[in-house]
Amino acid sequence: MISITDLWKSFGSSTVLRGASLNVPAGQVSVLLGGSGSGKSTLLRMKNGLETFDRGHGIGCVPEAHIPNA
Repeated sequence: MISITDLWKSFGSSTVLRGASLNVPAGQVSVLLGGSGSGKSTLLRMKNGLETFDRGHGIGCVPEAHIPNA
């Protein structure tokens, strides 16, 4: 299961994710679809622990984390 709630990510003064949320039940296959620059790769990098997020909550993320609202 993957549950991402209200994720925020900025690079300098550029905010690339604003309150992204996603729920994928165990065993379900899903697609992350969006235009160029919409944050798809950033969201996946945060899910896999390759990028930190500024704010939000992720279950099934590596590492599983909670960052309080700033």
